Amino acid sequence: MNYKMFFWSCLLTIVSISFGYAQKEPTPAIRKALDEADAHFEKNKYMQAYKTYMSYQNYLSPKQHFNLGDIIYYNKLYKNSDKTNPKAAEKHLVIAAEDGSIEAITLLAEIYSSLLELPNFSKAIYWFEKIIEKGNAAYIPLAKVYFNDVLRDKDKTCKIDKETAYEKGFYYLEKAASKTNKDSYEYKEAIEFLGDIYRWGSYEKEKDYQKAIGYYSRLLFDEENSLAFDEHIRNEIIETAEEQDTPEGYAIALEWAKRSINGIVLEQKAGQLWSYILEKAKEAYAQENYIHAREFYEILSGQGDKEAKNKLAEMHTNRKGLRDNEAPSPRFLKIAADQGNLKAILLLIEAIEKDPSLLRAYKNIFYWYRKAYDLGETSIALPLGKMYYEGDSDNSPAPSKAFLCFKKEFQERHTPETMLYLGVMFYKGIGIGQNKEEAIKYLTQGAEAGEIQAMLNLGYHYRDIQPKEARKWLTQAAQIGNIEATFMLAQLLEGIDYREAKSWYEKMAVQGNTSAMLSLAELYKKSHYEYPSSKVKGKKIHRDNKQVLFWIQKALDAGSSQAKVELGKAYMNGTFLKKNVNLGLNMIKEASDVGNPEADYIIGVRMNEHIYNPIDYQAYNYIKASCDNGYQKACDYINEKLGSNVKPKLKEDPYDVIRKIY
Repeated sequence: MNYKMFFWSCLLTIVSISFGYAQKEPTPAIRKALDEADAHFEKNKYMQAYKTYMSYQNYLSPKQHFNLGDIIYYNKLYKNSDKTNPKAAEKHLVIAAEDGSIEAITLLAEIYSSLLELPNFSKAIYWFEKIIEKGNAAYIPLAKVYFNDVLRDKDKTCKIDKETAYEKGFYYLEKAASKTNKDSYEYKEAIEFLGDIYRWGSYEKEKDYQKAIGYYSRLLFDEENSLAFDEHIRNEIIETAEEQDTPEGYAIALEWAKRSINGIVLEQKAGQLWSYILEKAKEAYAQENYIHAREFYEILSGQGDKEAKNKLAEMHTNRKGLRDNEAPSPRFLKIAADQGNLKAILLLIEAIEKDPSLLRAYKNIFYWYRKAYDLGETSIALPLGKMYYEGDSDNSPAPSKAFLCFKKEFQERHTPETMLYLGVMFYKGIGIGQNKEEAIKYLTQGAEAGEIQAMLNLGYHYRDIQPKEARKWLTQAAQIGNIEATFMLAQLLEGIDYREAKSWYEKMAVQGNTSAMLSLAELYKKSHYEYPSSKVKGKKIHRDNKQVLFWIQKALDAGSSQAKVELGKAYMNGTFLKKNVNLGLNMIKEASDVGNPEADYIIGVRMNEHIYNPIDYQAYNYIKASCDNGYQKACDYINEKLGSNVKPKLKEDPYDVIRKIY
């Protein structure tokens, strides 16, 4: 049944029991008698008032009907009577209420909502709603009527199902919580009532301890509360939290016990909770329920308990109490690590390597590697050796310590990377006396084990003294895909096997390597024999300008600034292209604008040689930039020709000046 139908059926019920009230006009004598009765009522002379009111019932005003109903209801004719007489008073109270008397309306609402008086669900709702219409607070008693199953079941004249009644009751409670003054008793009662509903799961609401605590805690932020009220609510919160019988609930209970409210902390209760939580943690751990044990220990850890922190450190180190795919907490690993737990140190290293941002809070990873190694963990000799070798922002390189770590790693595991490091250190005399024979031994072992950098280093070593051996190692590295080795191999083969050199360059060029494209262009610029260093040189292959231009253009299309330089030089010098100085200069300028060091060198040198002697300031800047970017010719030029003799800055644009020369 919807609410409107319910309301109107209730109203019809009320009308059906109308008492047919119609006030007669009193004579002067009756009016005088009634006035005297009113005076008696005000003076608590209820017997005199009662007799007069009863004698002239048809002449009573609504107010006088209320007075008569009040005398009858409370049995004021009898001293010390605690009985009420709602049935006899009802007629008079209804007349007064229908006239708008708030006192009569309130009393009728209470009478109809009481199971001990004249219980009537529909009439109770009707009169409580009248109270609200008049702007008075009645949300909570109205809600209680809707929640009263017995009252509703007794009413045979007006039907409403339980679910709808509960919904309406909850609606009016929330109205009381949101519409009434926060300092009012009704507001506080509504909030506590809502908390109770969720705490106990009443009126078909599911138990929700968090919501219950949320409602209760709202009351503790009211500065107008009495101390007793605050303590009552605090106890409600603590008891509700404990009733959850979960780690989360006990955490909330402990927090509220330790919280200062009006300067009071429940030290004894907090102590009891603390002991109980610790007991629950130990019990869960003993039963191998590590998830629960962890949750209980975390409560105490959050309160600064050292025993709990140490236990959590142990659990995280041994991966006990962790959920699926959960990593151990670095915070707890560090506690165990600081105590010298090797397993925790290794797990902390693993965590930091996965998330470098942890370095700010958990010390330099170098520190933990050293600590683990000092505790006998030699499996980390290789990464620790690399740290000693390279150093970091906090530690200078320590090559002698690096050598000892690499030596240990080699002795225990023979890892190829360790062979590489030992080979390089012996070769260059880093951390140990230089010994190239020993170096080649380690590098060869590493290369044979598949270490590409070892192959590359052997290629460097043998390139000028044993090209055949260099070719062997560089070919292996190139076949694995190492670009540096492939370039070195192709360069080596230019003097041994022209066609194979070209083949390696082409393999890289096909993969989009612009340096290989330009190397092919250089290869086609010259005439070659197939086997330049052999007694049988084979067929002579002549210069091919079309191929030169083809590969330079390919590199240019791929975005190579060096290709622009090569084309620019070709146009400026008229080699394999028609000479066009301006076009060539523009191309070199474009390459310079994107930081190409050779382009900077060309511009600087031409400015210096054709405009000023000694060097112009702008020309020097170009050559210096080229040197700073690794172009050796520029560095040599500065050292040999320029020194520090630099003239002031040119006023003209350098490109315009160079164009004038040509």
